[in-house]
Amino acid sequence: MGAVSGVAPAKRLAGDGTRITIADIDEQAMDAVAEQIRADGGRCETWRLDLSDPAALVELHLEIDVLVNNAGIQFVAPSRSTRTRSGT
Repeated sequence: MGAVSGVAPAKRLAGDGTRITIADIDEQAMDAVAEQIRADGGRCETWRLDLSDPAALVELHLEIDVLVNNAGIQFVAPSRSTRTRSGT
């Protein structure tokens, strides 16, 4: 989730016990949000990456239960049927 625009949903989910993963190109803002979540007792990891590059997400190999996308990227199909430009 975008570190700056996703603060409220990330903190809410973390407060409910959800492990949060923040992915953003702005490492400083992302780390600040992660520290807020951890200070409140939440679990949070961070990944610096450019979410405008579809291959960047594929490289993470994360299990995602809930995705909050504040990066301005739009999926027009269920995530399981969405393919990158390379077809993977």
